[in-house]
Amino acid sequence: MFFKKKKTEKVAVVSLDGVPYTFLEYAFENDIMPFLASLAKDGTFLRMNSVYPTISSVAWSSFITGVNP
Repeated sequence: MFFKKKKTEKVAVVSLDGVPYTFLEYAFENDIMPFLASLAKDGTFLRMNSVYPTISSVAWSSFITGVNP
């Protein structure tokens, strides 16, 4: 008996460290980053809150582990 593989959904997270949400909004609206704008349009583009302290190493560690600093 043969088993069919289940279709799995794939997820990609694109995060630009240190780039303000408002800058990306401006860039998308003014066709400065067309490829990234198309990714945002086809996916989800959201403003996110960071952790405190707002330091990259702390934020990424929390993102990866799901645990507050």
